[in-house]
Amino acid sequence: MFDEKIWGSIHLAIGSVPNQCEHANLSSIHWDIVLNQCGKWGGGRLWFDDVLVRENGRFALDELQGLNRE
Repeated sequence: MFDEKIWGSIHLAIGSVPNQCEHANLSSIHWDIVLNQCGKWGGGRLWFDDVLVRENGRFALDELQGLNRE
């Protein structure tokens, strides 16, 4: 669970979910991919459909500013 709690990182999970979840995906794997995008670690940008959503570990969209740690 530590990798899911790194502030400024992206956490993508592919595959099965914990058994206690309803409507679980019952694949044979669970793969966690974590990328720390804080400026200290090289930064980075996350785009969805040509819209900049996050930059250097902070949400860029006005409507998501409340999710940034101050």
